[in-house]
Amino acid sequence: MKITRIYNNNVVAALDHGQEVILVGRGLGFGQQRGGLVDECCVEKRFHLAQTATGAGARGILVDLPYEVITLTAQVTRHLERQHGIVLPAPVEIGLADHLAAAFARLDEGIALPNALLWETKASYRQEFAIALEILELIRRESGRRLPLDEAGFIAMHLVNAGLTGDMADTLLLMRALHEVLDIVHHELGVPVANDSPHYVRFLTHLKFVLQRLVDGTQLHGEYQAMFEAQRAADPSAFAATQRISAHLAARFEVEVSKEEQLYLMLHLGRLRAAEGASPA
Repeated sequence: MKITRIYNNNVVAALDHGQEVILVGRGLGFGQQRGGLVDECCVEKRFHLAQTATGAGARGILVDLPYEVITLTAQVTRHLERQHGIVLPAPVEIGLADHLAAAFARLDEGIALPNALLWETKASYRQEFAIALEILELIRRESGRRLPLDEAGFIAMHLVNAGLTGDMADTLLLMRALHEVLDIVHHELGVPVANDSPHYVRFLTHLKFVLQRLVDGTQLHGEYQAMFEAQRAADPSAFAATQRISAHLAARFEVEVSKEEQLYLMLHLGRLRAAEGASPA
């Protein structure tokens, strides 16, 4: 391969069968010049980036990253592929490396970045969160740096972005909506927000399905008016919380929440409140 551009001592661009590839390796660009041959023995990581705005953005981030962070992230990606069969696309891997570089900088400066969606991420994306904890441990073992637990939530969302659970923009929208609804539940019914109980997780799972149906336009509809009115009369506090939730979701997603969805929300809220020992308002 011939070098087409030298970014720094450790990062160069080259042509690989006519396609540009970004190569990373300690000293790979040192003393080199454009048109020179790549020392294949020094190549530690290859990034094939598309000739698009996304590819250009990822390339710009990559060349500014510390070499040590790139190689540490490469260890993470090898762990993901070897242990979990997860292959990170190059832009996602670079995005993760960029996040780790910022996390290390915050750690060095003593700056905390609380993750407001940490508990929702843990409950909603349990597989990704568990893997993120493995990544934090790998980072601690390889670099000697202990990142805070909040970072597990951020890393889990990078795994979501890798395509494990859907589109990142939609996922973030749903996560924010989850967080907002749980705040309403806490204030209306006194149910703890940060809770890892099976009852809480079960409610959160139902709520995720409700939100996804709102986004997809596939709400549940049926002839349940009599049951709705009966539940409304039997549990006024769950009904009041459901009304607040429904109004909030209608404003956020610009769609009215159906009576059947509201009925199931009331039922789940009543069960959650009973299981968590909260008193009706």
